[in-house]
Amino acid sequence: MPYQEDVTHLCPNCGAPSAAFEAGGLVEVVHDAGIDGLRKLFSGELLVARCEVCDDPLDAEVSVVCVSDEPRAIDLLCGRMAQDWDPEAVIARGDLAVDRPYVVHPSADSLTRSVAARMKGRLAAVNAAGTAIADHRLMEYLEDHWRQFPAETFAAAIVPAIAPVPGTTVAAVRDPNAGQADPPMFEALLRYYGSMQAQVWLALCYSWMQDQAGGESLQLDLERYVLRGYVLPGALDAFDDYADSLETDDLPFHGRYVLEATRAAAHLRAEVPVGDGREWAMALATLEFACRRDSDKVPAGFGPLRVAEQFARATVTRQDAWWAAQLLLATVMEDRVAQGSDAGAGPGRITGQEILTVQQVVEFLGFSDLDSVVNDVLAGYDAEPGFERLLEAVDAFHERGDEVDSALSFLKDMDAPLLRAGQADELERLADRLIELYPSADARAAVEIWLGSRLKLLRQPKRFLARVGSEPRPWEAELGDMRRAALLTERSNALRLAGQPDAALEVARQARAALPADAGDANKAVGDRNIGILLRETGAPDAALAIFTELTTRGTAAERLEAFHSVAVTLAMLHRVPEAIKALERALALAGGPQAHRALSLRAALANLLSPVEPARAAELVREILDPAKVVIDPDVVLPTAAALFILAGKAPELVDRDQTDAIDRSLAEVRDRAIAAGDVPVACTAANATAVLHDVLGLADNQDRWLAADRLAVELGQTPDAIVLLRLAAFAFEYDDSDGAGELLGKVPTALRRMYRDVRDLAAVSTGSEPLRYAAERLAAAALDSVLDRQSAPWSALRQVADLGRNAIGRTVARNSRSWSSDAPVPDDDRLAALAEPDRTIGVVEWIETVDVYVCVLTVILPDGQVRSRFLEAPDEDPVALAPVLPNLIRGWRRGRSGDPLEHKRWQALVAWWTRELSEELTDGDHVVVIEHPDLVGLPWHAACGGVWTCSYAAGWFALLQHTQSRPVRRLGVVRVPKYGDAEEVRDALVTSTARTEAFANSSGLEFEAAEDAPADAAAVMSLLSTVDVAKLLCHGYQDPQTNEVGIVVADAGALPLRNSIAAATEHGRRHRLDWSALQALAQAPMVIFSLACLSGVVHWSGLGERLGLFTAFGPAGSRALIAPRWEVPPAEVAPILDATLEIWLSGDLDLARALHQACTAAAETLPPRYAWALMLEGDWK
Repeated sequence: MPYQEDVTHLCPNCGAPSAAFEAGGLVEVVHDAGIDGLRKLFSGELLVARCEVCDDPLDAEVSVVCVSDEPRAIDLLCGRMAQDWDPEAVIARGDLAVDRPYVVHPSADSLTRSVAARMKGRLAAVNAAGTAIADHRLMEYLEDHWRQFPAETFAAAIVPAIAPVPGTTVAAVRDPNAGQADPPMFEALLRYYGSMQAQVWLALCYSWMQDQAGGESLQLDLERYVLRGYVLPGALDAFDDYADSLETDDLPFHGRYVLEATRAAAHLRAEVPVGDGREWAMALATLEFACRRDSDKVPAGFGPLRVAEQFARATVTRQDAWWAAQLLLATVMEDRVAQGSDAGAGPGRITGQEILTVQQVVEFLGFSDLDSVVNDVLAGYDAEPGFERLLEAVDAFHERGDEVDSALSFLKDMDAPLLRAGQADELERLADRLIELYPSADARAAVEIWLGSRLKLLRQPKRFLARVGSEPRPWEAELGDMRRAALLTERSNALRLAGQPDAALEVARQARAALPADAGDANKAVGDRNIGILLRETGAPDAALAIFTELTTRGTAAERLEAFHSVAVTLAMLHRVPEAIKALERALALAGGPQAHRALSLRAALANLLSPVEPARAAELVREILDPAKVVIDPDVVLPTAAALFILAGKAPELVDRDQTDAIDRSLAEVRDRAIAAGDVPVACTAANATAVLHDVLGLADNQDRWLAADRLAVELGQTPDAIVLLRLAAFAFEYDDSDGAGELLGKVPTALRRMYRDVRDLAAVSTGSEPLRYAAERLAAAALDSVLDRQSAPWSALRQVADLGRNAIGRTVARNSRSWSSDAPVPDDDRLAALAEPDRTIGVVEWIETVDVYVCVLTVILPDGQVRSRFLEAPDEDPVALAPVLPNLIRGWRRGRSGDPLEHKRWQALVAWWTRELSEELTDGDHVVVIEHPDLVGLPWHAACGGVWTCSYAAGWFALLQHTQSRPVRRLGVVRVPKYGDAEEVRDALVTSTARTEAFANSSGLEFEAAEDAPADAAAVMSLLSTVDVAKLLCHGYQDPQTNEVGIVVADAGALPLRNSIAAATEHGRRHRLDWSALQALAQAPMVIFSLACLSGVVHWSGLGERLGLFTAFGPAGSRALIAPRWEVPPAEVAPILDATLEIWLSGDLDLARALHQACTAAAETLPPRYAWALMLEGDWK
C-alpha cells in the first residue's frame, strides 16, 4: 500500500511545510516607524499568508502585532490558527515582550483603524512644519519642536501616499527652494521629508550643544530620532552638507562630539560609510579617556554624552580606532613633555596606567593589540628601550615585588626593537634573567611561553626546542591548565617550524584539550587555529578549512584577519582561486591600524593568487612589493612574490623584467639559507622548490640542477620530496631515455600526495588541489610520449603510468576500506594487466593522454591468453572535444514526441563510426570495452557507441582497474523509493511497481529485503539502509548542482517529500532534501553494487588535474564495486524495467554485470528510442 502523505500542513504548490498551518500560525510584527510594514498592513498584503519557500498564497490567516513606542501600546489581530491562543502567547510568538498595554481587535478593519488613528495624531506636527516651510522658518520651528519628529512621525506622513490609510489624504508639498507646490508624487514626497529629516537631526545637535539637560542621554536620542526607522532620500547628503558647512574649529569639544556622533548614527542607519571617520573616532576616544582616566572626576557634562559600546564599535573602523589611539597617546606624551615629567625606568615619559587607560578605550571601540601603537609613539619621541634598559626594567619589576606576569606584560609592549633587529640572543638573555629572578615552575613556564612566541616570530625553532625539548618535562605536570596549554602551544609551534608536523599536531591537540571550559573564546580560537594549520599540513585540508571558516565569524579584527588568511592559504593550496582571492581581500581589509604591518605579506599573497587570472593587476602588486636594489628576507613576502613572478613569466612574460627575477632569485637564496641555519624546515624546502620552478620557467641552463638541489634538500631535512619536484625530475629522466629512473621517481609521487591529503574526508573540498601539478604533468607526458613514440626507448607501461598519475591523484590517496590506498601504486605493466584477462573474451581499454600541445587516444588490448598490446588510434575527423559539450545539451533538450533521437545526431554518428572502425580492428562481437574518460570528453556516451556490439564500462584509470575488490555474498537487497511531492501518477506508479518487482524477486531468491520509502525515507534512513545491504536500488530523483556540478539524490526530510518544482528545490528548505555524494562519503560500508534510477546519478564531473567525481567516487572507498545509473534525465516508466531486468539477470548468476546490462539494454532497444534504451551506464567492476 503506497504511503499516503498528510498534506494539510503543506503548500499545495511546492509541497513545503509551512508555519502558517502550525498551531499559532504566522505572526507578522509591524512597528509604527516601519514604512514598508505599514504599507503592507494598509494594502492588505500583510494579511495574506504566503509559502516561505515558493511565495505562493496560502489558505491561512496571519496574526498581526502592531507596536507603538509613543504612546506605548500594542494592537493585536489573531489569525485563524491563533484564535484559541492567549493573546500574550501570540505576542511572544512574534519575539516581543509584553511590556506595554495591548488591545485585541476582532477584525482587520478594527486593527487598521486603530493604527491609522495613532498615525493621524502625529500629523499635526507635520502640518505645522509645512506652514513653517512656507514661511521660510522651518529651522526656527524645529529648534523648539524637533522632539515631535521621531521616525514614527515621518512614517505617518509618508505611508498614506503609498497605501490607503483610513481618514488621511496627501496634499501638495512645497519645495521652498522651487517656490511652488509639487504634485503629490511619491518621489517628491520623499525628497520633501528627507530634507525635513536632515534638519531634525541638525536641531537635535543644536539642542545638545546648547542645553544637555534637555535629554536623558545622547544615546537615547540618537536611537529614537536617527537609528530607528528609515533614512529618507536626500537626508544623509543634506545633513552632511549642513555639518560640513559649520566652522567646527569654533565649536567647543562637546559640540564637535555631538555633531560627529549624529553623523555617525545617520551613516550607520543608512549603511553608508562615513567619508572620514577619524574626527568621530578621536572625539569618542578623547571623551572616553577623560571619563576613564579618573572615574571620580568625570568632566562636567560628559556623562550624558557617552554612547553605548555597541554603537561605538559599529561606527568606528579599525583603522580609525588605531589612528585615534596613536593621536591620543601622542597627546598624553606631549602633555608629559610639557610638564617636564618622567615616569622613570622603562617606558619613560608616559605612565603604565595611562597606557592601560588608552588600551581600555581602544577595547571599548572593539579593538586590541595596542603594542604596535605604543612602540610607534615611543619611537617618535626617541623613547624606544634598548636591551640594557629592558634588562634594568626587569630587575626593577622584581625589586618592587611585582609578579613575573607584570614584567612579561611590559616586555610584550616593549620588545619590538629587539624583534626588528633579530636579536634572539638578547631575548634569551632576558629570559634567563627572569628565570633567575623568578625560579618557580609557574614563572619559568610563563617566561618560556613569552620567549617561544618571540622566537616563533624570528623563525628560530631550534633555539626554543633546545631549551624546552620536544616532550614535556616532569615539572610541567605541576602547572595550571592555562599555563600548561600555553607552553604546549609554543612547543607545537616550534615543532612545526622544525619540520615535524605530525608531532606538532599531537602537541597542539594536547594544548587544546588542556584548556579549561572557562578559558575564554580567544584562547580556544588560538588552539583551534593551530590545530587547523597542522591539519592542513598533515593531510586534512578539508577539516582545516572548516575550522578556519568558523573562526572568521568571531573574535577580534586581528583574530579574524588570521582566520581569513588561513582560509585563503588553504583554498589556494586546493587551487580554489576565486574563493581564495575573496578571503584574502577580506584579510587585507582588516590589515589596517595595529595590523598594518601584515599588509605587505598579504599583498604578496594576493599577487600570487591574481597572477593566473588578472596578470596585469598581479604585476602591479609585484612592482609595489619588490625593490630590485634590495634583498627581501621576510619569507611571508618572498615566497608568494616568487610564485607570482614565475606564474607571470609563464603566462604574461611581457609583464616581468629581468631585474625583478634577479631580485627574487637573490631573496629566495637568502631566505633558504637563513631558514636552513635557523632550522625552519618548511620555509627552507619551499624556497628551494620555488627557486627550481623560477629557473625552469625562465628556461635557465641550470634548471635541472635546481630541481635536483630541491630534492636533495628535502631528503637531508627528513622531508618527503614535493610531487612537482618528482614529476620534473622524471621528465628529465625520460629525456635522457632513463625510463627505469623515471619509474622509480614516479613511484614516490603517491607518497608525496598522501602527505598532503592522507586524512581528507571530503574529497569535494580538496579535489582542485591537483591543479598545480598540471605544469609538471603536461611536460612529463610530452617527454614520455616522445620516449615511447619517437625514440621507442620506453615501454608502453611507462606511458600508462604517466597518464594515470593525474587521474584521481588525490582521490586514490584518500581511498579506504575495500579500496585501501597503497604506497606502492601498481605500475600498469603487461604482467599486471594480464591478470585482467578473461578466457572467453578480449578486453579493450581506451584512454586519452594529454600533453602540452596534443591529445592522443590509445587502445590497449588484453587477449584471453594474457597477451597485452597497445597502439595509438587514428584521430577522428569529428573533433570529440568540440562535440563533448554539445551532445549532453541535445539529450537534455530532447522532449517526448519530437521526431528522431539525439543519439542519431549526425556529428555523434560520425564519431560512432570512427569508434566502431578503430575498435573493430582488435575486438569482435561480445568483447568488453573499458573507457578511461578524459575531462575534456566527459558527457560523450561511449557505452551507447558500443551499442549492441560490445559490452562497456567506465573506469577512473589503471589504478582503479588493478585494485583487488573484495566480493561478498549477496544476502540483503535494499530499495530506496522517494517520489517528489506532486509527482505525476505515471511516475509514482513506476516507482511502486519497480519496488514490488524487486521485493518479489528477493523473496523468490531467498534474499532479505529492506526498503526506505516515501516521507519516512530521510537522509538518516537512507544512509542506514545503504550501510547494511549488499545490493541497493535507488528509485528517487537525482540532481546536479549548477554551481558545483555535484551529483546527488533527493530524499525526504522532516517527514515531508522533496519539493515539487525546481525553484522551490533550490531554496534553503529545498536543499535539505539533497543527499549529495559529499555526504555519502561518510558511509563506512556501502552496497557492493548500486542500481540507480535517479536522473543524472551516472554523471561525473572533473576537478583539478583529473579528479573524477560522482556517486561512485563516494561509494567506491566504502566498498562498492560498481554503479549502474543513467547519464541523463530519464522517464521512470521506460527505464525502470531495464534497471530491474539487469538486477535480476545478474543476481540470478547467469551473466556478469556488463553482460546483464547489455542484454537488458539490447532488448529495450527493440522498442524504445536510443536515448532511453542506452541511458544506463556501468562504472567500476564489470564482472
